[in-house]
Amino acid sequence: MRRLLNLVGFMVIVVAGFAQAPTLPSSNISFSEVFCNRVTVSWTNGNGSGRLVIASEGEPVDTFPTSGYYLARADFGNVSSRLKQGQHVVYNGAGNSVVVTNLKHDTKYFFRIFEYNGSGSTFSYNTANYPRDSVKTEWLNASFSINQPHQCDNDNYFEFYPNVTQSLNQDVSFAWTFGDFNTSSDSSPSHTYSSYGIYNVKLTATTTGCASTIAKKDTVAPIPRIDFELHPDTPNNSYIQCFYNPDGSRNRFFFDNTTVNPYLGTSTDKAVITWDWGDGSTSAEYRGRKTYSQPGTYIVQLTVSTTKTNAENVWCTDSLRDTVVVKPRPLIADSVKFLDTVMCEEGNLFRFENNSGVAGSPTWDFGDNSAQAYTNKTTHSYLELAKTVKYKVTLTFIDNEGCYDEYSDSVRVLKQPNNYFEGLDSPYCQFDPIVTLTPNLSGGYFFGTNKVTSNGKFTPDQVGLYSISYRIDQDKCVDTFTLRTEVLPRPYLNLGEDTSICEGTSFELSVEKGDATALWSTNATDSFISISDEGLYWLELDNGICPFRDSINIEVISPPSITLGVDSVMCGDQFRTVNVTSDEATYIWSDGYPDPIRTIDKTGFYEVLVYNKCGRDSATVDLTILPYPCDIYVPSAFSPDGNGLNDVFRAVGNVEITGLQIYNRWGELLYETDSPTPSWDGYYQGARVQQGTYFYMITYMLPAGEYALPQTISGPLTVVY
Repeated sequence: MRRLLNLVGFMVIVVAGFAQAPTLPSSNISFSEVFCNRVTVSWTNGNGSGRLVIASEGEPVDTFPTSGYYLARADFGNVSSRLKQGQHVVYNGAGNSVVVTNLKHDTKYFFRIFEYNGSGSTFSYNTANYPRDSVKTEWLNASFSINQPHQCDNDNYFEFYPNVTQSLNQDVSFAWTFGDFNTSSDSSPSHTYSSYGIYNVKLTATTTGCASTIAKKDTVAPIPRIDFELHPDTPNNSYIQCFYNPDGSRNRFFFDNTTVNPYLGTSTDKAVITWDWGDGSTSAEYRGRKTYSQPGTYIVQLTVSTTKTNAENVWCTDSLRDTVVVKPRPLIADSVKFLDTVMCEEGNLFRFENNSGVAGSPTWDFGDNSAQAYTNKTTHSYLELAKTVKYKVTLTFIDNEGCYDEYSDSVRVLKQPNNYFEGLDSPYCQFDPIVTLTPNLSGGYFFGTNKVTSNGKFTPDQVGLYSISYRIDQDKCVDTFTLRTEVLPRPYLNLGEDTSICEGTSFELSVEKGDATALWSTNATDSFISISDEGLYWLELDNGICPFRDSINIEVISPPSITLGVDSVMCGDQFRTVNVTSDEATYIWSDGYPDPIRTIDKTGFYEVLVYNKCGRDSATVDLTILPYPCDIYVPSAFSPDGNGLNDVFRAVGNVEITGLQIYNRWGELLYETDSPTPSWDGYYQGARVQQGTYFYMITYMLPAGEYALPQTISGPLTVVY
């Protein structure tokens, strides 16, 4: 705030009454001893009688002084020196430096210096020329951590670890207050509290010109004093109970929680209560209630934890145990047996047993309003026969110690099933097709002979009398339906395997027909026939009930007749394929070859023996296969000029040449020879022929199997000089 010494009420000011503004501004602003909360600002004075220093936080100074006097405070931010928000007069005087205090750490500050003249209430400022500059303060940040910020009061021990960072590398002093009037100047102190509570821990870290303070809370929680007891005035509520009470109700343990749980005195203090019932189950109710599903001895444990904000932080925990017993059930597992659960209406008699061996009083209720039984073993018959009926049977038992138990199950009485099957005839002939039997009711099985399967397939392949039954079991209501049949023998007939005979021969087929009639495929009716032709022959025997037919196939075969061809010389790219296949024959080659068909491509002497039941034959062949292909080469030109080079036309090759003919282009024969080494010297009628194109024809013999075939080759021939 600026303060004017002249009276505000005067509205007219005489210009001549003001002092004249300085003409030379201050200069050379510099900063020294820059710390977190203070800085020394220095400058070179101008020609004014005094100077005004304005400082601004975070942004440049944009406020200018007007005529009048301004109050200055070196502690930045003082309301009495404020020109506008964040801008203050920090110096007003004739000197050349000021120590500005009360600054924020790690913050940039801007400065402007205005020279002025005047006194009293009249001042003139040089706002046209002025120096300006800025400086950023140093910084110091303090923090700390607590090893365990939530501990119990019985053994609390807190350790504090500071974390101080700074822009200057200076020694740090520590001042700790622990919230219980105890302090420490150690860098990493430890502390133990004498009572529970929530304490405000504060750390102040100090260096030259810098200080940083931070506060955190730690908690010393009270230990709960655990206790619980059985709730009084509750029926059957004791540490030892029956699984079922005498009135039929289940066991039920009811505990009062008498724990004393001191609080820290805040609305967010909570207590977490856990009942562990010793059977894997827990509950969180304040007063414990438990019914066990199995007999046994159980350890009951109550655990109480003091927490902060709905169990967000668990502070202190304590627990207490006690033992409860659920006495065994009088009807031990699997001791009650319903020996029958489903029976047919006819003569039903159900049997029931209690084999627990426990002394007490049993009572059987059979569920049909009949008289009850009071023994451990009993039987009962039901008279409801009109339809399927289900009855609930219950055994109740009170042992000699007064513990109750019960067991219930159901039995059924069923109508007699309408059971039968169809599909079985009588008699059958041996080897008739398999018979499928069809029962009226599904779900049963067939039995009575090893020739019938359980799913009703009867195979009449053996002679005899058979009794076949179908048994149906409808939930132990069993009924059996039985039929009988007979399998009669067929006449014995076996014509044997298919066979062959040699051409020109015959053989006789015969059987023992007994009392049966015979009919052959040839329409003969005797017990035998003579066969000389090939074909399919059958015989049917009929004893008047079970006919039977068998057949045989007859093939007529010839003795072997084979050849391997004549002995031959063949070219190297030739081969001979031979086939000595015969009916039902065996083949023996001189070189061990196994098959009747083979390809011969190597020089050698080959012999084969072929025989069957009708005769035998053999053959040999001697083959020479040249080690090279048969070929002939004919030149396309020659020059009969007598120089000793290519003077003669001559064909060469590994074949037998039998003749040579030379023709001119008009087809006139010029030369002919049948010499075994034919050639032409290029002369005709005693003179050399002219240069040009002529034609040749050469005949030769080419080996081909057992023969040598004549061959002809022709083509153009050029005479050049």
